[in-house]
Amino acid sequence: MVINDTNNFVSIVARLLIGLGYTNVKENEAGSAIDITAEKDGGRYCFKCRYDIDAIGAKSISDFAEAAKSAGYDNRIYVTNSSFLSAAKRAGEEKNVTLWDRNTIDRMYIGVSDSLEDKVVPVRRSKAAYVVAAVVILVIAAAAVYWFVFR
Repeated sequence: MVINDTNNFVSIVARLLIGLGYTNVKENEAGSAIDITAEKDGGRYCFKCRYDIDAIGAKSISDFAEAAKSAGYDNRIYVTNSSFLSAAKRAGEEKNVTLWDRNTIDRMYIGVSDSLEDKVVPVRRSKAAYVVAAVVILVIAAAAVYWFVFR
């Protein structure tokens, strides 16, 4: 899984969720408090996906928890390609927000990588080029035999 930048992070997380067995995975508009909604085992989940080079702080977790709670989601997951500060981890525990950092994503991805990657379909090539090459080699071999034997 190649995460290029913030522009494809949400869609990659959505693909990961599908691979993990979530259903009705929907990406919300960019800039909304909740990036992805999904369902699994009868539960409603919401996800905040943040691509960042810095560790995530407690304020981000608290803001997401409040937005998700007011929207009626009981299962809240904050996903980042980075890591979480200690204060963010405490805020996650207090606000009942599950935190997925880059290490968590990597561990999950290992089990579902085949279903996430774009499938490469082998292209069947024509054998005509091989047939033409074989005919040319046979003609040259026959000409060489004629030249050395019958001349």
